[in-house]
Amino acid sequence: MKLLSIGAGKEQIYSIKKAIEKGHYVIAIDGNKESEGFKLANEYSVVDISKENEVIEFAKKNNIEGILQVPIGRFLSTIGAVNDSLNLKGISKEAALNCVNKTKTNEILFHNNIGCAGQITLKTFDNMELINKINDFGLPCVIKPKFGSGSSGVRIINNKAEVEKMVAEHLEENLTGEVIIEELLEGIEYGVDFVVIDNSGYLVLVREKELTDIPFRQEVAFIGPANLEDIIYDKVFNIMDKATKALGINNTLVHADIMIKDNEVKIIEISGRPSGLLLSSKIVPLSTGLDYLGLGVDIVTSNISKDLNLTNLEKNCVGISFFNLNEGKVVDITDISEMLKGNVIEYINNININDELTIIKKGKDLIDRGHVIVKGKTVDEVKLLFKNILQNIKIENV
Repeated sequence: MKLLSIGAGKEQIYSIKKAIEKGHYVIAIDGNKESEGFKLANEYSVVDISKENEVIEFAKKNNIEGILQVPIGRFLSTIGAVNDSLNLKGISKEAALNCVNKTKTNEILFHNNIGCAGQITLKTFDNMELINKINDFGLPCVIKPKFGSGSSGVRIINNKAEVEKMVAEHLEENLTGEVIIEELLEGIEYGVDFVVIDNSGYLVLVREKELTDIPFRQEVAFIGPANLEDIIYDKVFNIMDKATKALGINNTLVHADIMIKDNEVKIIEISGRPSGLLLSSKIVPLSTGLDYLGLGVDIVTSNISKDLNLTNLEKNCVGISFFNLNEGKVVDITDISEMLKGNVIEYINNININDELTIIKKGKDLIDRGHVIVKGKTVDEVKLLFKNILQNIKIENV
């Protein structure tokens, strides 16, 4: 079948590869003429994916039969629009907008009695206006863009002394001026991989996370499956099932961030697309045995195997850590070749001696540095392996 990848950057290349492996013909489009996915696709074209009508006409002209499910932010709505226009299987535009518009997500969850944070929304480029709104809302709180994905523009504010600085940083990164001020949920944050097929939901993986310190809280490591009691897994499934139905999410892979405290589960964010940061392409398959991105291809091509069993997945303890290191100059990188034997599945280090490392604020700051993927018998064993490997990169504070 002829499939279209809307987006052809680093996060989309794995879905492109997977579709080609399955024998499909892939055309990739992206506004960036240097996109990595262009080298992999059977065909490519430079198209601004923010312009829905242009993408729809391109898809019609090229007789596209399915849209790849890829990690993507705001322009998930373009995927939905093409699916609607060409009557293709996958997320609808309405459901996509329910995901990418974080205010709408919150409103729908709240009105359906699905646990989520309280929030308000405003549009402003004025620092003092936002500061006053934050003070009225109360601290601690989170400020983040109304649209988008990842941690860009997201700041946690704990006290009044931080407000002015955090507002300035947020508005510098939030180009639309549409701001959400949100209640800071307490508890432990987890990531969720889920799938909805013909309105039936399936829990694939719950992942533990390691995050940078406040105020940025960028995810830097993930380990799955999370060490949770069965009753909590049931609650995670139930809230994901209710949320996807309320948001109208169907026939797609799903990613979510959740907070758990005192056996109560709340949704931080949810979207009808696969997770990025190598989670869908590497960690989910290694941990569960499920070809997750391959399933996404099978959904849009209506080619799901009759033997597919999503209720009895493997539970291998696997994690990925990116190189979240102190700010400073790299002065030494110890030879760890012996350490890389055994439980290390993949080690890619793009850091060099004399590199100047900065504070991690968002995923883009992190992904180019490299990563390590390891397996272990327990979550704690995986965490210890991460620690031992990363401490071999020596940083001198500047």
